[in-house]
This record gives sequence, structure tokens and C-alpha cells, in this order.
Amino acid sequence: MTSKSLRLDPYRNTFPVWKLIALLLLSMMLTKCASSPSTTKQPIATPEEVRPSLTLKVEYENAGNQEILDIPLEEYVIGSVLSEVALGLIAPSSRTYVARLQAVLARTYAVVNRGRHYDEGFDLCSNTHCQLYKPLSVFSDDLLRVAKVASLETEGLIIVHNNRPIQALFHSDCGGHTSSAGLVWGGPTPPYLHAVEDSLDIVGTHTSWTFSISPEKLLAALNQDRRTYVGERLNRIEIVERDISGRAVRIVLDGDRAPMVRGEELRAVLTRHFGPRTIRSTRFDVRYDSDLFVFSGTGFGHGVGLCQRGAFARIQAGQSFREIIQHYYSNVTLQHLNQHFMTLFDGTSLRYLPQPRNEPIRYTY
Repeated sequence: MTSKSLRLDPYRNTFPVWKLIALLLLSMMLTKCASSPSTTKQPIATPEEVRPSLTLKVEYENAGNQEILDIPLEEYVIGSVLSEVALGLIAPSSRTYVARLQAVLARTYAVVNRGRHYDEGFDLCSNTHCQLYKPLSVFSDDLLRVAKVASLETEGLIIVHNNRPIQALFHSDCGGHTSSAGLVWGGPTPPYLHAVEDSLDIVGTHTSWTFSISPEKLLAALNQDRRTYVGERLNRIEIVERDISGRAVRIVLDGDRAPMVRGEELRAVLTRHFGPRTIRSTRFDVRYDSDLFVFSGTGFGHGVGLCQRGAFARIQAGQSFREIIQHYYSNVTLQHLNQHFMTLFDGTSLRYLPQPRNEPIRYTY
């Protein structure tokens, strides 16, 4: 066999160029068809889609004038954290941890209660009926920095039960034990707002208080409200039912009339007349001594949900804010606010849809 017989004809034995080009074009067409469904049906979500941008209308009283402010959610969280917690009185080593915890509470509460004042033209007020809020301009740069970092580090994080954001109620001081929401305000208790013990071996975690008042002044205050109206005289005040925390659930006011009221109703009537630092909680005893009615108790606030003083003590003990939240709220998880939760909103106004009947409907600090 000669070398000539081994030489290949480049035109007769190689793959035709026109066929190669046709196959390449066909391959490109098939590849595009296969990738199209994932591109159109499963797009990669942008950050804005994952964490929707929410704006709140917040009523704020400035020098006696009512203003309605449009505030982005995270800016509202920062202002609420600084308004609800005196960070300047907390040791610098603990401030960041406290601010993170309060940021999650503030965000969850705002998301759930958006539209609470819808009929009045805004979402939330800036007092204890909703959450405290002041504009960021009134705070020092040092405290602003702490709250902004807390908002950034927990951005979009909310507390969830059964795939729904919870009513993240909180108060200043439970006195050593929180209460179930249903016993405080009436009605069924949401599954995450049951009473829990809150006793850490840290001196000064919880506070006590005493308030004394003359029978004449007390009688005048009681008679200003139909629920507590007793007539021309007041003989005694008797606590006839307490809950597991020791809070007064039902109280009899013995006078010309003898109405039975809830502990929180009596507290609301008296603090409206004498100030919020008089009857600080319903975890009290009452006696008649030296021509005065003497209320003595522990705690500050309604006692439902997270106890701020207890939480601060737990931070000092080294607990994370996740552990603390799961102590005060039963069977909850932490999730990021995303498109799933947006389905719980009215698509037009983005107001939160009406709460189930087992949610408490009245909240006082």
C-alpha cells in the first residue's frame, strides 16, 4: 500500500460544513426552549420582592398640632425603639442587644396593626394606644447609631405563629409573672399569649410601688365612669378573683352600688384621673388604712406578652433575643417579612385584614 492510498480527501471524508452549521443552529433553538420555563415561571426574586417596602402613616403631635407622617417601616422601627426604651440609661455593653430585641417587637407590632386608625386617616398613633414613636431628629447621634444598627441587623424580621405575624404585645414590668391575654381583657387567649413565670435570680429585676388616695378623691374618680359608678359612698374594694400571676381579674366596688369590674378596667379609670404612675399594674393588694385607700403592688403595665425588665435581665444573663422572644411568646418562630406575608394584606390599602376573634381588641400600657 502506497502513501498515496492513505491520503484522505478533505472534501469527501470530512463532515460537511453546511450540516455542522445547521446542527449548531438547531442546538441553540432547543436550548432556548428548555430554559424558557424557568426564566418566565421561576424568576430570581429581587431584594425588593423578598422584603416588600412598607410605608406607615403615623399620627404625631408636635407642639400641640397633629401631624400625619409618612414613614418607611424601618425608619418607624428606629424611632419606636428609641421612644419605647431609654437606651441612654442602659449599660453600653447591653444597648445593642436590647435595641435588637425591641426592633423585632416594634416591626411585628407595626405590621400587624397597620390600619388600626384607618377611619381617622392614618395607620398608627404615636402614644401607648399603639406604640410610642418620635421622629429621629429628636434623638442624639449616639443613640441613633445604636438603633439604626439594630434595625439593619434585624431588617424585615418578625415574630410568627402558625404562619401569621403575632400581636407582639409588651409591657414595662410584669412583676415576676406575665398574664394570659384573655384574663386581662376578656375573651379567648391567643395561643402565643399565655402566662409565663419570669423569675431570674437577679436583684432588682422587678419593681414594687404604693399609691395612697383619700376616699373622697377615689369616689369622685370612680363615679366619672359608668363601669365603676358606686353612688354617694364607697365602703370597700374587694378583689374576688386573681389569675395565676396574682393580678386582680375581678374586683367588687362596694358602695351604694356594687359593680364588679375587671382589674384592667379599674386601673384604666384610675390612671386616667391620677396618672399612669399611680396604679401601675393590676398585680396589687388594696387596704383601708389611716383614712386612706392604699394600693400596693408590683410591676408596671398590663402584664401580657414580653416583659421589658425581665427581658433586659435575660440579656444580662446571656440569653439571645431569639431565646427571649420564645420564652414570652409560646410556639412562635422568627421569619423575614416577605411576599408571603403580603398576601395577608388588603391589596388596595395594604391594611392588615381583620384579626381573628380570639385576638385582644383593647390594649393599654
